[in-house]
Amino acid sequence: MILRLISILVYVVTNPFIVLEEGSTTYLLLLSLIHIPVILIILFVFIPYFKVRNNGYQTFNIQNTIKTFLLTCFGLVLGILNLLVIAILLIPILGSPQNPNDFLLSGDAINPVNIMVLIVLMAVVIPIWEELTCRRLLIPLLEERGLSPLLTVLASSLIFAFGHVPHFITNGNMTTLLIQIPRAFLFGLILGFIYINTRNVFYSVLAHGIANGLGIIPLALIYLNNETLNIIFELIYSLILALGLIMSIIIGIYTLKIYDHQNSLIFRIKTSNSLSNVFRLILIFVGLIAFELTVSIALRTFIGDQMLRNQIYLFLMTILLAVLLWFVKSKADYTEVRKFDSMSLDN
Repeated sequence: MILRLISILVYVVTNPFIVLEEGSTTYLLLLSLIHIPVILIILFVFIPYFKVRNNGYQTFNIQNTIKTFLLTCFGLVLGILNLLVIAILLIPILGSPQNPNDFLLSGDAINPVNIMVLIVLMAVVIPIWEELTCRRLLIPLLEERGLSPLLTVLASSLIFAFGHVPHFITNGNMTTLLIQIPRAFLFGLILGFIYINTRNVFYSVLAHGIANGLGIIPLALIYLNNETLNIIFELIYSLILALGLIMSIIIGIYTLKIYDHQNSLIFRIKTSNSLSNVFRLILIFVGLIAFELTVSIALRTFIGDQMLRNQIYLFLMTILLAVLLWFVKSKADYTEVRKFDSMSLDN
């Protein structure tokens, strides 16, 4: 919260003197630098403070790396299928989606320095930040609060998806939002599944970085304007999608078999608290959605400066998530105290 507030104040004070054009090198570097202190705080403050355990941690090995790559291919196929289905349903009603990254795809914004900075930002910095937050920090915390692995993956995927709302609303339109949010949720499920089966955030960062990187490569190809490189990329991407389709068949068969195993990790649910926890999560997420839509639309209406409204939104969102985290932790502490008192009375 402090970092967000400082960044807003610095931006407001320096804005009259420094013109930050969207897509400029300065703009992209600033976006990168904002994330780095947050990554360090999560690693060296939040994880130690909350004593987030990481039971079942698996060290780096080739087998898990190959599995991660194949699951990433599967996630990309899911995203494309989701895009096609929802686009077919929505475009006739709401109109065509607006590309939220238009300012990165045109004019002087496409140059070697910007492309390199953008690759580092999208394929390295942002995946590390989002995976540390939504997987490494959030999933173990929710498990300690009594949620099963399945519910923690669903919860982290929802938070991951709705965390992208301001970007899609402020830089796109409603069609963009309704198309991209399910894509982010589905890929979040893949990332969560990778994490709970390895307990090593490196693998989910790797999957996230590959997916984001494949979205940035076309920018470099536009700049290079080389037909041979375009053909090579199309062949590689086609191979990735083919692997994803094969994985879809394998996962479909595996899913049918997994129901026979009561102790499977992903489907193991603690029945005593599941329904109440799901109901609480639904209420929280409904509130988050309403908050995000209201604030994003309001900021877009009243503040013309995109960078400023994104900063203000993130500050407000940070406050809301901090309150929710405090509420969850306080409730857990109260439950433990109540259990202790009950045991004392019984004795």
